[in-house]
Amino acid sequence: MFCTKCGRKLIEEKCTCLNSNSITRKEWIIVFVLMMTVPVFTLGFVSLGRDIFSIQYLFYGNIGLILFLLVITLLHFLLKRPYLPLIFGCHQRVERTIMIFQKALPLCARCTGIYVGIFLSLYFTYTLVLPWYVVVLLALPLVIDGFLQKHAQILSNNTRRFLTGILFSVPFVYLFALFQATISYGYQALARWIIGLF
Repeated sequence: MFCTKCGRKLIEEKCTCLNSNSITRKEWIIVFVLMMTVPVFTLGFVSLGRDIFSIQYLFYGNIGLILFLLVITLLHFLLKRPYLPLIFGCHQRVERTIMIFQKALPLCARCTGIYVGIFLSLYFTYTLVLPWYVVVLLALPLVIDGFLQKHAQILSNNTRRFLTGILFSVPFVYLFALFQATISYGYQALARWIIGLF
């Protein structure tokens, strides 16, 4: 039997796609709180009172993102709930999903590429800081492929989707780490102001 919403093969008469399983308000809040706290606390713990931008915030922001993704992946598979597609905003179309042993992965090929690329980009965030224009250039293949597929009716394939997802993961990590560092910096400034009151 197959899911009528996404086309995946059913396991134990239940599909874990986002279309078949609605996420409750409580689950949304828990996932959002995890997404906002795990990376921020990772950066806060590493900085230990130092200016957040004086440490390798890209590397530690990436570690925080990886820790968050590992928690969400565990929850996704243990609870059989569609938390991974929720985080990535994945459509989960089975024809655009990589199959392993005739079983569809929980994310489409492009989101799987981003997921894998986040782990691979740990090397880049530790060894070097890319200039902003290189980060923008790494995002362009995904944008161009998506635009051509949507507007020029040029069909993409799963290999190209996966590779553009991997390339896009570097700008994704940079933006996420910068966002988390800015939040951590704000928390540090607030803490200094509160301590200064006493």
